[in-house]
Amino acid sequence: MNRTWSLYNRVEKLRIDDLRLDQVRTILLAVSSKKMNEWYACQEGDPQWQAVGVIPELIEETIRPKPESSAPKISPQAKASKPEERRPLFEDAPTGLSMDPTLQMDAAPIKERRSARRYVRDLSFRLSHNGKTFQTETVDISMNGISVKDDLPAGLSKNFRAELQLNNMTIVVMCSKVSEKQMRIHEADKWELLRQWLVNW
Repeated sequence: MNRTWSLYNRVEKLRIDDLRLDQVRTILLAVSSKKMNEWYACQEGDPQWQAVGVIPELIEETIRPKPESSAPKISPQAKASKPEERRPLFEDAPTGLSMDPTLQMDAAPIKERRSARRYVRDLSFRLSHNGKTFQTETVDISMNGISVKDDLPAGLSKNFRAELQLNNMTIVVMCSKVSEKQMRIHEADKWELLRQWLVNW
């Protein structure tokens, strides 16, 4: 089974867990080159975080070529003798990285690590059940799952439809119940908008 990934932004203090590799790449494609050095990633079971610019699976997303019209002409000989300037260098750990407790990876199994501190994301969460509307707020959210403040309605079926709302924008999601306050996201009508809410918070 493929191991999941986690992303962390050390400036925004934003952590996103339970990502597939293609979801990690999609998120990084939306990050500007200037801010790429703020992002770190690790795969399930890894002992520590790494800057995304040094992870082989993510190199293509972290190195952005400049438009052809603005790029200076470089001879093949110069390219061979000169290293790629846009590749970020991480020989030294970024300042303050070693002091940030959020970036200290636990040696505990992944199930225990997922229960560690996660960053609050307050979205409006609403669903209809037995002709009544249940509404609460999210506690944390990733591309794969949601935790809410209040218990889900009693008798709610395992699979159900719900809505997430922020600033008068709504995302319809299909979920499956994991616990009284947690669910997994299987489908969303606006994946791109959900990704923007997480990355640009």
